[in-house]
Amino acid sequence: MRLRSFTGSVVMVVMLATRAAHAGTGIELGALLDLGNESSLSLVGVRSGPVRSGHPGLEFAFSASFTSPVVLLADLDLAVPFGPEEGPTFLARGGVSGLTGSLIGVAGFNVGVGMIQPLRPGLGLRGDVIRRFYQSEGDSFGLTALTLGLVWGH
Repeated sequence: MRLRSFTGSVVMVVMLATRAAHAGTGIELGALLDLGNESSLSLVGVRSGPVRSGHPGLEFAFSASFTSPVVLLADLDLAVPFGPEEGPTFLARGGVSGLTGSLIGVAGFNVGVGMIQPLRPGLGLRGDVIRRFYQSEGDSFGLTALTLGLVWGH
């Protein structure tokens, strides 16, 4: 129970910190692809981080699969939004990543790119591609996530 409370506290602190840095929070749906094995999982997630050009900062993401057993992913990245003042914002990011599932828990790193298209003030459509790299028991593997979602608060 203490771990759940600690994890909830960390998530809250990261979301509050990113909120102060021209941040947006959003929900997303997507797919986690294992290109080497030609397999995939459906994901639902939450992402919070900088969304305005010229305002880099921390980005936090948490995703879970729809499968049994559930696969959980968490990322903490440095995100750099760039682009024109009006129109879409592009994002580049990289950081640490964690994956847990049935009998596995691994840490790694990730790199990704994304785009936010404003729909109206304070609301946008977001798409991301993230490549994650992990190593477990001497074996390394990579997973690619493709996500699409709504972001608000920017």
